[in-house]
Amino acid sequence: MSKTRLMIISLVCIFLFNVIFITVPVYSAETNPIIRINGQLDFDWSLDEYEKPILPRNEVKKTNISMVFTLSYGGLGIGEGIYLNYMEYKDKYGGFGTGKVELEILDHPSWCHVALESRVVGINVTDRYETKIPIYICLDEDAPGFTQGLIQIKARLLPLNNLLPLTINTKIFNLSIIPSYLPIIDVDIDDINTAEIFPDENAVFPIKIKNLGNDNTRVSINVSNLPEGWTAVVTNVLFLEENESDLATLTVKPPKNFGYQEETGIIRLSITPSKASKPSLEGDTMSFGFLVRSKGFSVEGQGIFPAFGIIIFFVIIIIFVSLISKRKLANS
Repeated sequence: MSKTRLMIISLVCIFLFNVIFITVPVYSAETNPIIRINGQLDFDWSLDEYEKPILPRNEVKKTNISMVFTLSYGGLGIGEGIYLNYMEYKDKYGGFGTGKVELEILDHPSWCHVALESRVVGINVTDRYETKIPIYICLDEDAPGFTQGLIQIKARLLPLNNLLPLTINTKIFNLSIIPSYLPIIDVDIDDINTAEIFPDENAVFPIKIKNLGNDNTRVSINVSNLPEGWTAVVTNVLFLEENESDLATLTVKPPKNFGYQEETGIIRLSITPSKASKPSLEGDTMSFGFLVRSKGFSVEGQGIFPAFGIIIFFVIIIIFVSLISKRKLANS
């Protein structure tokens, strides 16, 4: 065989090899960076959402995470034909078809409950595709206030049912959440919000308050209603750590003319919890009423003077009877 014929055969073989290599898809995308086409998954949670604390217990927060799918291509070189063929396919059909992304919650704080609206999300396989993933978050009432927690979400691009030599991408995303302050207190005044007193006495009411919130709490106590002429002294402020209890005291002094007949007076307190380190973060104000009652020394419906008149009358009768008895004994 002549050298010329051998050279021609060699050139034909090289040409056929290149044609086959350029036009036929190759499935070794994971190992050949020249022909690799990468599908990338990225996530974004807006700063506005991140900065909004979630209220424990009372709120189920629905938020959307942006998931972005993008395609990137390996180096051209001898794989340029594959790239050009797929670009032509993409332009003709608007993409490489559809795909699916599988989602999974890997981890979350113990005080946090998380649910995905769907565990499988459909995507369009094109240069760039963005979709919103709804996620629901609920926090326990003991979630630590203003302490950052992380929800870890795994996303995996499922294999595509087409000839695209696509590198399968898996992405793990950390979603930051912040529980807000939960102002909850328990005020225990059962069976002690009524007092009966005699004239010139004070009424004293103990008020037990417990912090049920998720951070140190400042409890403000104020007299919101007081009968005319009365005075009241109350423990104005309590500082309570989480699950701590303490006692406040309300001391009520009626006017001097109170108590000599059946009378009542009602005193009202307003109690407001707030974050100890930031009092502007307040909870709802609660109102409590305290009843002071006195029957004094009177007969019902009468004042002091009829009452003393009756007493003096009986005393005179007793003295008179005693004198008569003594005279009879003396005469006998």
